[in-house]
Amino acid sequence: MTVSTIIGRPIPLEQLFDFMYSHWTTIYEKTAQCSFDEELELYELLDMDATGKEEADIDIDDSTAEVMLG
Repeated sequence: MTVSTIIGRPIPLEQLFDFMYSHWTTIYEKTAQCSFDEELELYELLDMDATGKEEADIDIDDSTAEVMLG
């Protein structure tokens, strides 16, 4: 358990944040997914040859793959 101090008194993080409330997790997840989609689109555009034929060969780490592929 990580403890923060407010005005000289230690307060457990569980009291500062409601980790059971998923509102911020949901918002962050959507933002991250949108960011990954935009980044992938950019890589695909950069990887196209002059005739427009896609030859995507993008290396991504396991965490990124899990977020993108579900």
